[in-house]
This record gives sequence, structure tokens and C-alpha cells, in this order.
Amino acid sequence: MDIEDNIPKENVTVLAVNISPVPDAVFGNLKLRWCKDPILYANSTVRNVDYETGQIYLNENVEKEKFPDLRVSYLFKFNSVQFLLLCWDKSSDKIEQNNIVLECQYPYCMLKAGNTTVTLAKCTDEFNYHHFEHIHVRWDGLFEVAVMRKYASGGNFKYKDEYEKKWDEEEQKIIDEHPRGKR
Repeated sequence: MDIEDNIPKENVTVLAVNISPVPDAVFGNLKLRWCKDPILYANSTVRNVDYETGQIYLNENVEKEKFPDLRVSYLFKFNSVQFLLLCWDKSSDKIEQNNIVLECQYPYCMLKAGNTTVTLAKCTDEFNYHHFEHIHVRWDGLFEVAVMRKYASGGNFKYKDEYEKKWDEEEQKIIDEHPRGKR
């Protein structure tokens, strides 16, 4: 927290993801959120999906991932972008091992010292979008269920797109009626 200390820290890991939003207005239009110590699942929340009926069978034994020497973590959400900040014990010899697990197990992009650009991955499902403090593994079946629903509706989310367009128009109307900085 020293403003003069601008050297990248090796004991901090930042992961980022661009998530695909559903109509935000339905869930309170929360564009700025954060939480301390989000839950990182160690395995899939879905045991299997019956493709004939669409029934989802949940995994009863979902464990929380435990990272050695993790001191504190925060999850920040700005509109459709999430950042996961992980702070490790400075004297840890497990940081590199933990980062490998994070890169392999979670569908987030690792931001590393020296990188000037990174492509943020799209990864979400209905559950972790609305419960953003729950971080799913790459192979979680809920994402697959969302894709099945999209294909079942003709390959697009027509009604969601229409709803979002109307919400954007309403939001602009409110902005025009109540401009900032004028009293």
C-alpha cells in the first residue's frame, strides 16, 4: 500500500474474465460489485446432463479449492468484467504451483508482470453470473446447459436481446431526464 513502491509484486495473482451478461435489470442492474474471499470450486457443480430430457443432475460433493499460502482474495465486478485478486504469503514457495492450478482449472486469463495486453476469455453460466462470488471450474456443466438452451431457441437469445435494447432505451431516458452535475 506504499504509493512509492511501484515494482510488480510476485506474491499477488490477478485473474480476469469477460462474462456474458443476461438482462441486468432483472436482477437489480448491479454494475459494480465486490466480495472478499470468493468461493473457488474444486470440481464441477454438475454431475451429468440428460440430453434427451434436459434434466440436470447436480454434484452433491462440490468441494472448495484450498490454495496453500493464500492470505486474502477479492473479486471485483465492473459491468461485464470480473477481476479476481489473490494475495499470497510473501515467503511462500507455493505461488508458482498455485498459479499453475489456477490457469489450468479456471477459465480466467492470468495477468502477468511484463504483459502489455491480454485477451480476456468469455466464461460464465447463469449461476455464477448472478452469484458472481462462486467461481466454477473450466469443465463445469452449467456452461454447457446455457449453450444447449441457446441452440434450442434457434441459436440466439432473441428475447434477451430485445429486452436489453428496451432497457438501454429506458436507461437513456432516465439519464436525459436527470443529468448529472445540474441542480
